[in-house]
Amino acid sequence: MYKEIIPIRLKEARKRSGLTQTEVAKLLGLKQGTLTNYETAKITPSAEVLGKLAEFYGVSLDWIFGLVQPQGTSYQKELQNRDSILKDMEREAKRESRKVAI
Repeated sequence: MYKEIIPIRLKEARKRSGLTQTEVAKLLGLKQGTLTNYETAKITPSAEVLGKLAEFYGVSLDWIFGLVQPQGTSYQKELQNRDSILKDMEREAKRESRKVAI
């Protein structure tokens, strides 16, 4: 359950912040590829990193873990939308990696 929701919430928090993966990575001292891997569920962030990301984005760890839902949203609905969100994440990761390569 958590492995499915954490990447979705991390990406959502970043998008709400209006920052790119590259910007967040620089500000937090992470590699952009590592952040991409967190947002695409290829790597699960450590507790330390999750805490830093939560603090940076101004969200709770409960929200990142899917224990607290935004108003009007159910966990089941989030899971139903997961496939389209993951596809979007993959497209963005490819765009970001192209930018880094250039």
